[in-house]
Amino acid sequence: MKVIELKVEDNSIKIEKKYITSGTYNYIKCRFSFSSEWENYDKIAVFYVEDKSYKKALVNDEVIVPKEVAEYVGKIYIGVYGNKIVNDALETRCTTDLDHFRIVQGAYDENAIEDDETIDISTYETYISTMNAILEEMKNNYNKFLEDKKGDSAYTIWLQQGNEGTEQEFLESLKGSDGQDGIDGKDGKNGENGQDGYTPVKGVDYFTSDDKNEFKEEIVRNIAPTLENNLKSAKDYTDNAIIRDFKDISYDSTTSTFVFTRHDNTTFTVDLPIEQTVKDGYYDEQTKELVLVLVSEQEIRIPASGLIDDYSGVDSATIQVNISSDNKITCNIKAGSITKTLLTTELQEEINNKVNKNAFVYDEETETLSITI
Repeated sequence: MKVIELKVEDNSIKIEKKYITSGTYNYIKCRFSFSSEWENYDKIAVFYVEDKSYKKALVNDEVIVPKEVAEYVGKIYIGVYGNKIVNDALETRCTTDLDHFRIVQGAYDENAIEDDETIDISTYETYISTMNAILEEMKNNYNKFLEDKKGDSAYTIWLQQGNEGTEQEFLESLKGSDGQDGIDGKDGKNGENGQDGYTPVKGVDYFTSDDKNEFKEEIVRNIAPTLENNLKSAKDYTDNAIIRDFKDISYDSTTSTFVFTRHDNTTFTVDLPIEQTVKDGYYDEQTKELVLVLVSEQEIRIPASGLIDDYSGVDSATIQVNISSDNKITCNIKAGSITKTLLTTELQEEINNKVNKNAFVYDEETETLSITI
């Protein structure tokens, strides 16, 4: 993702990078850094294109350049303002001046004529996932193919013939009993081809390096054709796996589905949920709703009230809690609810002194005062 860095100092905004290419989609991000004056403000970026303006709220001081802006070729002005809300009312607003960057013509052309249908960029990740699933199926089929080519081991055939035992017991069963000792050979003759009984004989008692090379070349000549054919079969299987398993693969951009047709004309369909992808979002101030816009242009509306916890006040013996229609909370002391025991010690002593001076009598049980005239 391409990032445009913007620096905001008090009421001034400055763009670090001055141009991007047109035709991008959900790819250009503006990242803001703010001075301390902007703390606790809800920030909104505003993009100006000729006589139109587009505003988007910042999330973590970042915002994606709107699609309508990214499609334009020319000079784009941008600024930002912030609102400070206190008790659901706008207390202050600060705003910057404008700076600009330029959008130059990019390679993407919405009206370009195509020979073959192409896959929309928004389906890319799902497309890759589908292809990976196909490749995984091909790999499994190839492994099964190799597994099918394997013959039974000698031990397995031995068991199939009714024998019983472990593989080690099978190997031991292959050893025959010792044979009888053979008759001693005749001594070699002196001077006849070196066969005197002591001198090693080439080709019988030892081999030269030339002999070894000759043996190796002979082995290669015999096994090379078989090895080459096996490798070619494996390569052909891999290269033609799709052709072997499927005779046709098609994509319908209207319904966002892949259709895979096998050679027996059976099919299976992969439905890409493109129409359910969120492409934009905004806050509807009139209805107090968060609005998510899907690729299908369908809107999902979420009441903002559903994201807020409601609180209510509870009266006590001495306090009455009131909530106004504009959600302001006030607390009032109930008339006649304050007793002497709830007063401070100093105030109680002051009252007692005045009572004594004026012949007042305080009954603590009933908490009443009587005056003697």
